[in-house]
Amino acid sequence: MRHARHAAAKNQRGFAAVFAAIAMIAMLSAVALSIDIGRLYTAKRDLQKLANLAALDAVRVASGCSVEAGGAPGGASEATAEATASVQRNASPSVVEDIDVTVEVGRRVPLAQTGALQTFEVLPTASPLRDAVRVRLSRPAPSRIIPGITGAATTQLVAYSVVAQPALGKLSIGSDTASLNNGVLNSVLGGLLCPTGNAVCQAQVVALNVAGSGAVLNASVTLGQLATALNVTVKDLSDPVFLSTQTPVLSDVLNGLAGAVSGTASAGVSTLLTSLALAAQGNTDGVPLAQLLRPVTDIVGEVPFVGLLDLIISLGQSGKAGQPAIALNLPVNIPNVTSIYTFLRVVEPPQMSGMEPAGQARASTAQVRLQLRLQLDLLHSLTTTLNPLLLGLATIEADPVRLGIDVDVAKAEAFLDALQCPRLGVNNGMPTAAMSVRTALADVDLGTFAGNGADAPPITPGPATLLALRVKVLFGVASANISVGIRHPVSTSGGGETQQLDLVTQFQPLSEQLARIYVADGAPGAPPSSDNPQQAGNENILSSLFSSLFGSLSSELTTDADGPSQLCVLFVCLPISGLLDPILSVVTSALGAVLSGVGGIVDALLDPLLNALGVEVGNATVTLQSVEMPQPAVVNTVVEVLTEND
Repeated sequence: MRHARHAAAKNQRGFAAVFAAIAMIAMLSAVALSIDIGRLYTAKRDLQKLANLAALDAVRVASGCSVEAGGAPGGASEATAEATASVQRNASPSVVEDIDVTVEVGRRVPLAQTGALQTFEVLPTASPLRDAVRVRLSRPAPSRIIPGITGAATTQLVAYSVVAQPALGKLSIGSDTASLNNGVLNSVLGGLLCPTGNAVCQAQVVALNVAGSGAVLNASVTLGQLATALNVTVKDLSDPVFLSTQTPVLSDVLNGLAGAVSGTASAGVSTLLTSLALAAQGNTDGVPLAQLLRPVTDIVGEVPFVGLLDLIISLGQSGKAGQPAIALNLPVNIPNVTSIYTFLRVVEPPQMSGMEPAGQARASTAQVRLQLRLQLDLLHSLTTTLNPLLLGLATIEADPVRLGIDVDVAKAEAFLDALQCPRLGVNNGMPTAAMSVRTALADVDLGTFAGNGADAPPITPGPATLLALRVKVLFGVASANISVGIRHPVSTSGGGETQQLDLVTQFQPLSEQLARIYVADGAPGAPPSSDNPQQAGNENILSSLFSSLFGSLSSELTTDADGPSQLCVLFVCLPISGLLDPILSVVTSALGAVLSGVGGIVDALLDPLLNALGVEVGNATVTLQSVEMPQPAVVNTVVEVLTEND
């Protein structure tokens, strides 16, 4: 019995030794695995750091923003050489020879274009959109303590780094505010800022005489001031999600602007903004920031953003976009025109350019629809023309001529095509910017209408009477009705050209502390410039359109007489047919003066009205506001999973 117990204990001690040996091997393997994993993690982390540093160095060469590189933008070979030198400077001597460097030059693809993380697109050397490099570093993984357990010895580590050297610009598009007609501008602002139908508010705005203050025309608003006015931060303005949820009330924004610009603008400007805010009280229209502002990226708040008057008009347009038409009471004097009813509808609001890279920064004017309903009194002209033919034996009665004009103006757009950062020995160390513009396209319909012009009736689509005339013989013995009709409305369109603008080369550093921010000469508050703002397109497009419309309308006019072929008094008879051509001549002459004559509808109303809205048909004024050259930044990193060598 004792022998059996002794043998069992001996066997247990043998099994314990086996288990201890197995456990020891497992623990040693676990320790080795932990050490190998730690070494792999450290090696990958160090390789990623090297990739980031190499990409930061390479992008300065590829963009031409490196002082050490002499300011000459390099290609992939120059960027690769700089990245390789960076690795040699920063890598451990024990691994530097094992690191393989690959560099590609291109651009980062914006978030909005991919719907995912920013990606990278390789571009040719000549492309002006290159603003980033992608560096790929690879090296063998550290040797394994137990290769068969913790991985093959041939495993490669790979690290990517995409670094951008942003060159950001801000531009705006609109008409030349310095040439605006005071009365029209004030009436437009009254319609845009005031509650619908509030004539008292509109009268208050008109009384402010906005365009009479040169200080307003020359004042600019910085990003910091705009953020303060909106009670947000500059970083908020770079967030599309934030912008899509913000619709502040217009009067609150104007009040905020009054306080925000008080330290830089004159007291008159602050007073004007406060007065506009008071006049706009009761207007509950919100300003949808996402429709007005493009994200401005994460930049310095002191950057000039837009002219103050342009911002005020754009805020009003943004608040009114998609709403019913605004009735404008405009002070206009056109010969033979006894009444004009003008209606404005903002179809799509303007959109301001953010501080964005070339190829992304763009700005647009509002898309608007104008409806004009005119009444022309031609009785005096008809009487003067027909009395010699009637021999004083008849009287003339004439209804007003009703003329309807619809003008649909699509938005104009300006684009920042290329932006080169400052380089040594080039343009006195200043940036250069290339822009292009697509001008506004207008579709114009012309015809007549029925009813009261104050009700904004539609243009009659088919045949209609333009002028109704009654000729009555003295003492009411006989009468005849003569009408001038139009077979159908006429229409035309013009504008919409795309044009490349001259390079903008004149800048001033914003301050010594912010040396990488440059204000373009010619922007509001900056010195004048020969290349900024720039006008593009063809002038007098609208006048040409109306001249064409007048010619088309003239060919569609007809005359018709209802009643006897002649009117007789005693022994004197007046043939009605002899009156048709003179009547048509009077109508044609009057319409020509209104539609295409000097001082007619284009000169007196449409051009000033569209200018007040920041829109010019077939022509556009583009202003580069400012540019910024931030430091290079890592925008994307990808550390690939360990891969086996082939």
